[in-house]
Amino acid sequence: MFKNLILPALLIFSLVVSSCSTERMLAGDFMALESPVAILIMPPGQLLKQNNKTFEIEGYDTLSAEQQILQLKENSVLLKYISDSRVVDGFYNTFVQHLAETNLQVFTQDYKDEFFAIKNKPAYIISIEQLQLEEYYEQVDESEIYDDPEMVPEDVYLNAMALNAWIEIKNVKDTTNSLLLFGTDEITDAFSSSFRTYPFTGEVKYKMNRDPIEPNDVYAFGDVLGFRFSSFIYDYFMNHYIFLKMPDGRSPETYYHYDAINRTFLPASDKMRFEVIEQ
Repeated sequence: MFKNLILPALLIFSLVVSSCSTERMLAGDFMALESPVAILIMPPGQLLKQNNKTFEIEGYDTLSAEQQILQLKENSVLLKYISDSRVVDGFYNTFVQHLAETNLQVFTQDYKDEFFAIKNKPAYIISIEQLQLEEYYEQVDESEIYDDPEMVPEDVYLNAMALNAWIEIKNVKDTTNSLLLFGTDEITDAFSSSFRTYPFTGEVKYKMNRDPIEPNDVYAFGDVLGFRFSSFIYDYFMNHYIFLKMPDGRSPETYYHYDAINRTFLPASDKMRFEVIEQ
């Protein structure tokens, strides 16, 4: 009876391992190709900024749209100090630089004539359609860290900043074949916390030390996301190649992310890939 159970289980296991091995092998094959795909990278336009702390502005709902925009800008902790061009240029430059270091054939808009002259390989336009910074509060929840969660205040908030990106991939030879992708991540104030005991009273109080976000933190964050999101673009073409080359009409069971720093293939979690908005 046990043999009857073990053999099917071993067969299923071997098929799964075989599929994963095939996908990893094909990923390696794609990376070994010389300029398998040509891409034209189009830069983003104006940076959008949004302060979501509307509740801090008295009578916000009674203000005109123009007054709301003005008040949100004036009451922002960080957005009003951010250089739009530094965020956009930093993101775009690291995005282009990382893809140029891969085996893809990369063009920028200064070389679009050369790009459109290519006829012997797949060609795609990568348009960074929009970048957006959002400022808001992120609540701190440390109730599970300390032994007495009731001693941890519930109304502790950190300043947070999210960078959102909308990126379109369009097939030059089939303009109806396009994808709109969305990626986002956030940074917050850095902090450390502890309980302080006052020996004379025996009172114990929660204490937080905060290191606020500064503009340079946002710029570095944008640079990092330019690198990360460009790696997601590379993953798209790698996984598309895997899909096309799978043997016997099989479909890939895993979407892979290539970790360029550690030079390894990993099953992509939601944090390692874009959200598809339209296709």
